[in-house]
Amino acid sequence: MNIDKNNKSYIQFNSNSLRRSSTRGRRINRLMTAFLVVMGFLCAFVSDFSAKAAFQYNPVKAHIAFDCKKTDGVEEAVYQISIKSDAESAPIPEKDTVTVNNSGKGEFVINITEPGNYKYTLFQIKGSDENIKYDETKYDVHVNVLTNENGDLTYSVFVTYADTDDKPESVEFQNVAVGSERSSEDTTETIPNKEDTPENIVPTENKSAKITTGDETKLVLMMVIGVLAFAGVITIIKSKKEISDRD
Repeated sequence: MNIDKNNKSYIQFNSNSLRRSSTRGRRINRLMTAFLVVMGFLCAFVSDFSAKAAFQYNPVKAHIAFDCKKTDGVEEAVYQISIKSDAESAPIPEKDTVTVNNSGKGEFVINITEPGNYKYTLFQIKGSDENIKYDETKYDVHVNVLTNENGDLTYSVFVTYADTDDKPESVEFQNVAVGSERSSEDTTETIPNKEDTPENIVPTENKSAKITTGDETKLVLMMVIGVLAFAGVITIIKSKKEISDRD
């Protein structure tokens, strides 16, 4: 008789233990599910924010000017000045080639939508007129785009001779007629020493600004998510320990 009572008590004890264990497991599962849902929402928010980061700024137009000088001894001529970038991520100019009749000034316009440092090569396309010696000078154009304290885009432009740090007095192309006094001489332009060259910084809408890019904001969000994730893990561990202590 006593044996049966002990068996019943044992069975009842095991049944209560199983119920407590099942309840504890459900609580932990609910906590884990809630945590994963919150983390999934935050990750989706960061991805969506990153996708829109490039479009949150008001576009700014960068202007890059040049001067095609008159060719002495040539009455009619057509010149083509071109600009290009080897980086696919660089903003594309509205026109990559500008045609100049005889002589004159021109410019390239680049519509920029996000901060960054962009480099272009500006040069003259060699024409087919055998009576003209075309200027083969190439320039590196550096466009530095920042955001100011109001979050607006601002930019500056500076130019160097291609593959050097030397800055020209101006961005210009001087073509010469074949057989002229100038073309019979060495018309290769000597690049001046860097220390003797006046700076050719051509700022447009250039203001003092701090760099605040979409990547920087994304980093802050990732740090916040990391802190929340750590706090979530600690909360789950603590809840699990409290449940175990109660059991």
